[in-house]
Amino acid sequence: SPENSLEQLLNAVHAEIRRREAHDADARKRKDQIKKEYQPLHSDLYTFQPKFLSENFKQLCSQPKFSSEYLKKLGNGIFSMPVFTNDFCTQFIEELKHFEASPMPKGRPNTMNNYGILLDELGFTSFIDELRNQYLNPLAQALYGEEYIGATGLDSHKAFVVSYKIDQDVDLDYHYDNAEITFNVSLGDQFEGGDLYFGTMAKAHRTAFSNFTCRKQKEIKKIGSN
Repeated sequence: SPENSLEQLLNAVHAEIRRREAHDADARKRKDQIKKEYQPLHSDLYTFQPKFLSENFKQLCSQPKFSSEYLKKLGNGIFSMPVFTNDFCTQFIEELKHFEASPMPKGRPNTMNNYGILLDELGFTSFIDELRNQYLNPLAQALYGEEYIGATGLDSHKAFVVSYKIDQDVDLDYHYDNAEITFNVSLGDQFEGGDLYFGTMAKAHRTAFSNFTCRKQKEIKKIGSN
């Protein structure tokens, strides 16, 4: 009956609210414990420094140019560019492996990835905030405009790292990112595959994909789904 259907819907909504409330509380608990007990391998990485970024990326963010040789348009709303230095990528991966091997509690990025690290829980919130405000915002405004970014720009983030390996997660299914802009950064180069596929969410066109190969230091910035 309609009454039973409505009751079932309300029960499902309340159950999801309880799940999300518990999720947030658990995340805060993990973050507090990590802050108190975790001993970083590279403590200097947790404070953002412009030297972590490639000179080409800093130039792009200060004077965005569609004609720049370092900014490549790969598709509709999809761009590739250099981001971090080799030294930063190497040390950052070492830090992530160090944390993964520690006994600290670990929240996973989402329901699709079982292997990865939430950077906010690890202590990189201010790092990502500064990177977003000083560099990503002006670049995103230049590339996409207020239609997608809004007059006030990007004001929040969800930052995480995912990893893929035989006998663990080996791929990520087609999905929609709940974000104005998605930044994908390839940190390592010791792997095969790693292609990104982009397409529309319209079912009639899901066979029409564009794929791009990620390389170390490179970021792919896009609007839409993947």
